Amino acid sequence: YLGASVTYLNSGEMEVTSLRFPDGSGEFFYVSNLAIGLSYARKLTDRLSIGATAKFVHETIWREKASAFGFDIGSQFDTGIKGIHLGMAITNFSTKMKFDGPDLNIDVDTDPTYDGNPNTPARLNTLEWSLPLVFRMGIMTDVMGPRSEFITNMKHRVTVYFDANDPLDNVLRFNTGLEYSFQEILALRAGYHLNYDTANFSAGVGLNLELNNMPLNIDYAIVSYGVLGFVNQVSIQVGL
Repeated sequence: YLGASVTYLNSGEMEVTSLRFPDGSGEFFYVSNLAIGLSYARKLTDRLSIGATAKFVHETIWREKASAFGFDIGSQFDTGIKGIHLGMAITNFSTKMKFDGPDLNIDVDTDPTYDGNPNTPARLNTLEWSLPLVFRMGIMTDVMGPRSEFITNMKHRVTVYFDANDPLDNVLRFNTGLEYSFQEILALRAGYHLNYDTANFSAGVGLNLELNNMPLNIDYAIVSYGVLGFVNQVSIQVGL
């Protein structure tokens, strides 16, 4: 199996503030993140699958930019027990990122104790960093559906999920969710995020369609981030 993905985030325009202009300078900036990935997966046996993704990551804050290349690897295993599937992944092996741009150029008074000194051109030196390495492990099973070992139903499917994310630079986090699907066409989802700073509840809907004999998946989700409000997420997948 071969796949490609594009992930994009844009904050929208925000006004620049500073100690001199705490109410806004009249200039505007935005923050954006872009990740482009190419994935390959294959079945090693009828119960074990592995996959890997190579990706390019680019971040922009105003006129400063940083880029890196990353790599993810994961696997999925059918335990053969009550339809339980286990998934594991290690994500964000990467090269170093470092911001660079024209706003890092500054003028410095090398001796502020004396008046009339000419300013000396200088440049702020930013630090390098890697993408946050994350270990993920999840479990899922169908409590209802055509292949469920609990309740067999040919039209309706109910799947429960639970996963844990352990970032190298943060605390252990958990996610749990439920998906209902009608004839594998319409899906309704709900989830809850545990031990996150802001994210808590999420809900979504998905459609599995065909376009010129190609599978087309459209998913929409809304996530509550507490005091930061709600965030809308949309994804589109096309099979070739």
